[in-house]
Amino acid sequence: MRILHFSDPHVQLPLWRERPLRDFGPRMPSWCLPMPNSARVLTRLAAIVLVGGLTLGVAVAALVPGVRQIATANHYTASVKTLGDLSSPTTVFDANGGQIGKLGVL
Repeated sequence: MRILHFSDPHVQLPLWRERPLRDFGPRMPSWCLPMPNSARVLTRLAAIVLVGGLTLGVAVAALVPGVRQIATANHYTASVKTLGDLSSPTTVFDANGGQIGKLGVL
């Protein structure tokens, strides 16, 4: 079994392979001509940069609420509300183990 190839003389080439490419001009659509390699690379690079930028923007936008919550988590008020009575007395000790005082019901 033989595999046919375009270089074989008895194989008929498709019409788009036989005629020469026309020159690019104002009335020639760009999809008719093969894209040069440098333009293909630049197009791919631009697409990658665009998708990467959009992805980074979405990620930062998703992080903003969490960062805002962490930044405002240290809310401080100088006044202390009244505390309820303790159900049993509490003894307070210093670092050396000596008794400082008692709190609660005495």
